[in-house]
Amino acid sequence: MIYVPCSKIFLTSTFVSDNRQIFTLKQVVSSIRKTIEERYQQAYWVKAEMHKLNLYPSGHAFPELVQKENDKIEAQINGSIWNHNFQRINKKFIEVVKEPLKEGTTLLLQVKVTFHETFGLSLQILDIDPNYSLGELQREREETLKRLQKEGIINLNQRLDFPLLPQRVAIISADTSKGLSDFMKVLNGNSWNYTFFTMLFHGYLQGDVAVPSIIKQLSLIESKGSF
Repeated sequence: MIYVPCSKIFLTSTFVSDNRQIFTLKQVVSSIRKTIEERYQQAYWVKAEMHKLNLYPSGHAFPELVQKENDKIEAQINGSIWNHNFQRINKKFIEVVKEPLKEGTTLLLQVKVTFHETFGLSLQILDIDPNYSLGELQREREETLKRLQKEGIINLNQRLDFPLLPQRVAIISADTSKGLSDFMKVLNGNSWNYTFFTMLFHGYLQGDVAVPSIIKQLSLIESKGSF
């Protein structure tokens, strides 16, 4: 828990004829920055969901961090991961979790509270504990399996007829996905020289829009039959 005591903000002001004190915007935000710097001098471990990664070509990332309760965002703040930290963190994350940092993942973040006169309040991310995320993924997997079991739909796919060699493949993915390019490389480079017909159905696989997007594309695939 982080507690912020009430602080006095000392500013140099001007007066107008009705005795109101007038401060410049820079004076106010500079005072806020100094107060935050004095109060938040150490780093903190914070649990949050990476709602959006926002990775830039420069290698810096400016993720949106949220806390949700019953799928409703209860708290939100912007973060920053500088290039040198992002490369180190992402490498360690891949080694432990077997996948890169991605949106929609619950993380345990080591952060420093920062405030900038122009960019406002944010959390500078110094490190991420991948072992925590690995545990969260396992917990989510177990909860999903229990829910599917309770609803009686966990083995529905196994009851469907499946051809010995499916040659028409519907793919739900973003067209720029690295996973899609890897899948197509394996499919088209099979050692038996089989030819497959594929059709891409564009969908979002991460974030809040993933579920309705996937459902929409599944309905579209069903409507096309054997396409």
